[in-house]
Amino acid sequence: MFVSNSIPQVRLAAIYFAYFAYVGGYSPYITLYFQSIGQSAQAIGILLAISQTIRVFAPPFWAWLADQSGARLPLLRIALILSTLFFTGLFYTTSFVGLALVLTLQSFCAGGVNPLAETITFAALRDAVAKYGSIRLWGSVGFIAAVLGVGYQLDHAPPSAMLWSVLVMLIAAVLVSWTLPAMVVPTHAKGESVRGVLRRPAVMALFTACFLMSMAHGPLYAFYTIHLADNGYGKSSIGWLWSLGVVAEIVVFWMMPRWLHAGTLGPVLIATFVCAVVRFVLVGWFPEVVAAQLISQLLHGATFGAYHVCSIALVNRWFGEAGRARGQALYASLSFGAGGMIGSAASGWLWVAVGPALMFSITSVVASIGLIPLIRHRKMLH
Repeated sequence: MFVSNSIPQVRLAAIYFAYFAYVGGYSPYITLYFQSIGQSAQAIGILLAISQTIRVFAPPFWAWLADQSGARLPLLRIALILSTLFFTGLFYTTSFVGLALVLTLQSFCAGGVNPLAETITFAALRDAVAKYGSIRLWGSVGFIAAVLGVGYQLDHAPPSAMLWSVLVMLIAAVLVSWTLPAMVVPTHAKGESVRGVLRRPAVMALFTACFLMSMAHGPLYAFYTIHLADNGYGKSSIGWLWSLGVVAEIVVFWMMPRWLHAGTLGPVLIATFVCAVVRFVLVGWFPEVVAAQLISQLLHGATFGAYHVCSIALVNRWFGEAGRARGQALYASLSFGAGGMIGSAASGWLWVAVGPALMFSITSVVASIGLIPLIRHRKMLH
């Protein structure tokens, strides 16, 4: 599963494992915790939207520091330490205002971790970019381990117990970051400016589509766990469904180097949006049908796994060394940040106003709109 011995593959894989274990312990279950302390559906949607809003602005800030200083590894460590410290604030407040403040600070620091880790990984890979998936998949392994572990924990403990598990995962990520070797990264490498790259029609088409894909996923990440619980699924069953999606993601990460060849990034990326349209219909209209939910979670391999590999490969190819951190940060902030923010903010209102079936129908339409810029510029997606 690993790249050549000249690349610190075990340590790179370990940082992904630890960080995404934190994500897996936090993302699927934090809404249950908020619900348990009396937050309404609208309040939960706003709290998640706050995190997503910060993710619009945090990655470019950390990336700018990284590209200007070249100190990507020290910045990664700082981001992880501060993220861990601010996370502890959740133990001390249950008010909406207090939670909003904690999430603002913690999300700002956590928002820099993944883009910094990605640039460190691509700097280590150099010409072996096709091996990215075989390292990144360990993040998915960490995610699935945490989802299952915390799911079983919450079958026998109150929702607040997940805070302790997530804190342990964050501390582990901090410790793992100190095992990564320092790398020399040029701070003034030649190449097209970031603004110049952004003026390309294909780049804007990709970022627009990514924005819409993440917007469509916002309600899923916010309310899928609650949606399943309302339809009679137990906590461990919910954990297994989330984990099935990540298993599909792992398989895709492992197989993508074999599937991707010159000229295939565009068609594969377009196919992932078609899968998203189908997935959201299954989630919204057939929650009680176990087979439908199994299929919808298997489609996660396409709607996140293949989608992410294609997108980040294009970003890595288009942005030069001097602007690569900012390119990946823009991808993260415009898609997972801005798109996720709007999707999460709308989800709380839609959940109450129109119900889950129509809410997920709307997300299916949003994903289908993302096909338009990709199809228009498909010949330039290479």
